[in-house]
Amino acid sequence: MIPNVQTAWETFVMTKCSEVCQASFRLYNETMTAELSGKLPCDNDVIRQKHEMALQKGIALLDKETFGIAATTTEKYLKEIVVRKQIVLQEKKLQL
Repeated sequence: MIPNVQTAWETFVMTKCSEVCQASFRLYNETMTAELSGKLPCDNDVIRQKHEMALQKGIALLDKETFGIAATTTEKYLKEIVVRKQIVLQEKKLQL
């Protein structure tokens, strides 16, 4: 059987986006941990500021690593990143 080029590309894109999504989430977690380590409890505004900074780092990584892949494809992964990071933000706030 001859591999289908379109199927190979779709598999590559899905794998790449999934890996970058995981790396983005790790970067977000590492940034949040570094920025808030030893600083909790603290004001919600401080947590939100650190969250926004870490979120932008994660999104920048996704954009960089998926350059050349259609935005309609990466949008799904971007939404996943934002949702997962909102959950982490809520968990940080609960630690107060």
